[in-house]
Formats: sequence, structure tokens, C-alpha cells
Amino acid sequence: MFTKTAEYYDAIYQFKDYDAECKELATFIKDKNPQATTLLDVACGTGKHLAFLKEYFVAEGLDLNEDLLAIASERCPGVPFHPGDMTALQLDKTYDVI
Repeated sequence: MFTKTAEYYDAIYQFKDYDAECKELATFIKDKNPQATTLLDVACGTGKHLAFLKEYFVAEGLDLNEDLLAIASERCPGVPFHPGDMTALQLDKTYDVI
């Protein structure tokens, strides 16, 4: 969807409160699985959720669009990002949360 418009991705979703969403999500995850430490964000886009979720989990991201992943990598230094199609995902490790 964003193959030719990666630079507009964040502008399109500027209405979102990523901090609040991620706090609520982390609370939900920890309530359901208190031992959860690893998280894979599938279709991570520009990494805005991961910028917050990495504070709660050892996080990684996956997205089909390498332009979005480049933005995500700049936003979240040290977080591993993987180019790939979620419908053909071959994981070489396990995650507590996907």
C-alpha cells in the first residue's frame, strides 16, 4: 500500500496516540502473559509503535516495504528489522508476542 508513499506514512497516521496505545497494549500483554519479554511487530511500518514498545519488550519489526523499514531503523536504533511478507513468514526464532 505504501510502496510509493513511504514519506507520507507518518503524516497519514498523525492522529494516533502511539504512547497511549502502547502503554495499554503492554499492560494487556503483561496481564495475559506476565513472562512475555520478546515481541515481533508484524507490519511495523515506520516503527512508531516499536519506539514505545521497545521500552517494555525486546522488540523486532517486520514489514514488506523496505522504505518504511529504513524510516523505522532510523527511529529505533538497535532494534532489528526484517523485510518480509507476513503471509510467507519463516521465523528462525520464537517470540512471546507477535
